[in-house]
Amino acid sequence: MKINSDTTVQDIFDNIQYYIDLFLEQGILIFKELNPTRQEEWDLMKAFGDHVGWFPNSSVTGKPRSPYLSIEDEDHETTFGRYSHAISADELFIDWHIENVERENYQTGALWHMRKFECDPDSGQTGFINMVKFFDQMNDDWKNFLKTCTVSSLNQADEFGVMSEVEFSESLPQRNIVVPHYTNQKLIYRPSLSGKEILRRVNGAIPLGEEYLLFKEIEEWTINQTVNSPSNQTWFKWDLGDTIIIDLSVMAHAVKGGFNLGERYFSRIWAHRFSMDML
Repeated sequence: MKINSDTTVQDIFDNIQYYIDLFLEQGILIFKELNPTRQEEWDLMKAFGDHVGWFPNSSVTGKPRSPYLSIEDEDHETTFGRYSHAISADELFIDWHIENVERENYQTGALWHMRKFECDPDSGQTGFINMVKFFDQMNDDWKNFLKTCTVSSLNQADEFGVMSEVEFSESLPQRNIVVPHYTNQKLIYRPSLSGKEILRRVNGAIPLGEEYLLFKEIEEWTINQTVNSPSNQTWFKWDLGDTIIIDLSVMAHAVKGGFNLGERYFSRIWAHRFSMDML
């Protein structure tokens, strides 16, 4: 994970292909104290969209707007509301997750720009795991098996994005657990890192007993190698003005605590595989 220091917004536009290539290789770009304006944030995401194929891109005209632009800066007020106690800088404030695995048009990317940071510099760290590289490291038998699997998630998001566990039913939507990257250049393993998924089909058929067992073995191994393995996690400490452009289809992520409500917030622009204007 490369951290870009002393880079300006104009540098990015002037060398856009370099940064696109780096983004597609690493799944994340981190710019120290970049401090883009609101318009520059929007223009950056559209420029990346023109090259990698997500929305927003140049086809999305007009001012920065919802549903791509978060109208209010993110201060994690909703997440704070889930806790009755303070979360320390060594504890997870937001659990490890891959963005909205249960949705067809999940967020494929985001820009995060820290606009206020008045807390301990060790607090609020964000962790990352590249799931393309993770999948590539699996043995071929597991990879070939997972490519044939469809699953249903028992975690579903409401209209506000709040996750809750649901009971299994045959009507739950099914999805492939290994999917093509939106550029179609590689395959991504997109499991729920909560372990709350049901294997529905293998090669289109109801799974056999040994296939259920193999899926459970891979699921447990996945959680042990991600959520439970700090050595496989990369953590970033924020400063005021830091800006991240992240491939959310690829990067699992989590956030540590140690800060209080109101001490920090960031602006955010979402990117999607399909135009939100078509939905």
